[in-house]
Amino acid sequence: AGIEAYGFDFSEWAVNEGRYPKCKPEWLRVHDATKPWPYPDKSFDLVTALDLMEHIYLDDLPFVISELHRVSKKWIFLQTAIAGSGGLQGRDEDGYILKKGEPVPIQLEGCAAAGHVTLFKSSVWETMLDHEDWLIRRDMVNYFISLVDARIIHNWLLNLIQVYERIG
Repeated sequence: AGIEAYGFDFSEWAVNEGRYPKCKPEWLRVHDATKPWPYPDKSFDLVTALDLMEHIYLDDLPFVISELHRVSKKWIFLQTAIAGSGGLQGRDEDGYILKKGEPVPIQLEGCAAAGHVTLFKSSVWETMLDHEDWLIRRDMVNYFISLVDARIIHNWLLNLIQVYERIG
């Protein structure tokens, strides 16, 4: 498609055996998002993080968000599980925060099994991701949704899709 793309995942399986067959090994590496990202500042025209934020502990979120901002030259596209949407996200409308090293409450075991450790309402995610150099582009979200068959992105539509454009 003429797109040069690179990325990382925490999962050894996803990067190795589970990797999409046409994805060359040099395009995808194992990396922990809570450690400095292995890319220079403004490396990418577009940074995409799908189902990432809900897997990051609250204490690590400011760093991960700062790395998203740092490596993106122009655009950030996020899809994040949100509180109250059901399924593995749980049904608590206010969400929840699991702490590193603490036992998982029994009522959240299914959510934790999915690796969801930080779940907020959409408005909380939007506040956390707010930055003076970035503008949320709801028009771009609506455009994206109009291009993709709702049956294909059904789960995404239950959650939060965000597009940010660098303005500073």
